[in-house]
Amino acid sequence: SVAGQSVPSEATLYHSPPAPPEPPTKIRVVEKTENSLHLTWESSVSPGSEILHYNVTLNNSSPVKCEQNEYFADGLNSETQYKIRVQAVNTVGPGQFSQVKVIETGTPLPAPLPAPPQLLARGHNFLKIGWNSVRTIKCFLVQRASPESPEDFVTVYEGNKTQVKIGKLSPRTTYKLRVCGVNTAGNGAWSENEFTTDSVPPPPITKVTKSLKEDELTLSWQVKEKLQDGEVFQILQSTDDENFVPVYEGLERQHHTILLQDTCYSFKVRVKHEAQSGTQFGPFSQTLLVRLKSTQPVKDKRESERETRLVESESESTGGTFEDSHVVVFILVALCLPAMLAIVYFVYF
Repeated sequence: SVAGQSVPSEATLYHSPPAPPEPPTKIRVVEKTENSLHLTWESSVSPGSEILHYNVTLNNSSPVKCEQNEYFADGLNSETQYKIRVQAVNTVGPGQFSQVKVIETGTPLPAPLPAPPQLLARGHNFLKIGWNSVRTIKCFLVQRASPESPEDFVTVYEGNKTQVKIGKLSPRTTYKLRVCGVNTAGNGAWSENEFTTDSVPPPPITKVTKSLKEDELTLSWQVKEKLQDGEVFQILQSTDDENFVPVYEGLERQHHTILLQDTCYSFKVRVKHEAQSGTQFGPFSQTLLVRLKSTQPVKDKRESERETRLVESESESTGGTFEDSHVVVFILVALCLPAMLAIVYFVYF
């Protein structure tokens, strides 16, 4: 009042009654896999009473009781969305549920390949491999091990193709290659195999020359590089320029052959190599065309000698028959001459 402040009354202590807890907040995922979830949340505000436990629901399932502010769920479906709600409970009773938290389970790792990678082609500096696909795998990872360190792998391809050509390799070298499927969950199981590159291909023939003497043809050729072990020269011959057949294999750089009259020949030369993976061939030389244009039959030495002996034999046989005929005529004349003289004598005398 205008006179001043009165003496305060005695203090009165008032206890408000406890209330249900407030809804939990900040629900988050600690870890998830394709079939499990680990969740946590912040503790609820519980006026006048301690939190006894929490109730957690997934979709329309029955509440699960949790003593702490975390929850483990397993046996779930992969790549499936779940609606999470959390409710705190104190001595007064349960509070309101939290807002719905939608969480999707993880993607399973890719399935392993049904079979190891297979070799599709190879050369002295590359390997081409392929593998069978699994419908659920959309991306593949290919790695190559170092020949010096078989456990040291480097990635050589990542993509959706089911075959790949790996280049810049060394000849006659074995490489370990492995393939796996890849998705957002990580890498699937590896599928391995080993393959060996070929040797360096045979060198090309640089020049082919010919020398024709009567019916004998001599072919000579040159090669840029020295032949390696297992390499030989090969000559292919054709008389119709289509069907070529081998006529020579060897280390000599020259070949002799006898030609037929009025026949057109085609010759090609290359290097042949018996490699570990099979027979390899170098590139062909330019095709060499040869035709023997002689109008007289060509006879070899033995045939000429045989005909010479035959002519001499016929000459001798003809000469002997002539001398015998002279002897016969002489005998006949000698026998007939006295009879003729006797006839002349009786006629004229």
